[in-house]
Amino acid sequence: MSSVLVAEDDELLRSAVVDALSSEGHKVSPAKNGSDAKALCEIATFDLLILDWNMPGCSGVEVSKSYRSQGKAEPILFLTSRSDIVDKEAAFAGGADDYLTKPFQLRELMIRVRALLKRPVGFVEDKIKIADLIFDPKSGVLSRAADEVKLQPREAELLLFFAKHPGQVVKAEAVRTAVWGADFEGSDVALRACLAKVRKALANFNLEKCIETVHGFGYKYNPPK
Repeated sequence: MSSVLVAEDDELLRSAVVDALSSEGHKVSPAKNGSDAKALCEIATFDLLILDWNMPGCSGVEVSKSYRSQGKAEPILFLTSRSDIVDKEAAFAGGADDYLTKPFQLRELMIRVRALLKRPVGFVEDKIKIADLIFDPKSGVLSRAADEVKLQPREAELLLFFAKHPGQVVKAEAVRTAVWGADFEGSDVALRACLAKVRKALANFNLEKCIETVHGFGYKYNPPK
């Protein structure tokens, strides 16, 4: 049994989602607005967050960013009527792991819930040297002397993947599968958004160019010297 937060201001939809999750044995905590969801995240632990984008109080993106800022890595699924690619990028940049556009069938929602709950959360890995940086995958911290930048869990997993495959040109699909899992049904939007944040972190040390985009194929990690 997993603990799931469902934040949705539409009462009928919220009840339907809660019933579907409860029928599979999950412990569900409902929230009718973003403020309640944010408050619950501060006092409770969840295995999965299901967040509506537009909610009174604060948006699902704000809830997601607040949750990730606490260093929590549990998966987050967005429910929204927004289908524009820019909105999807904003959701993934805000910490989302998956994105389901309304209207949707509860059966599809449950397929995604099962896939997200099967993914391992977090990892333990020894510290890695990247040029004169020290990268701690467990904490997500990149450091050089007294300068530090902290990556979110998924960003740290992505950088760890590249660090383990130096000099290799890797297809985007392979990167996505390694970091998000084989059951992930999302597009490359999540990967691009996550990679942009990793490059931004590396830019603090002038190393953003070490992850190269190989157009038409994928990506290549060139270990900096």
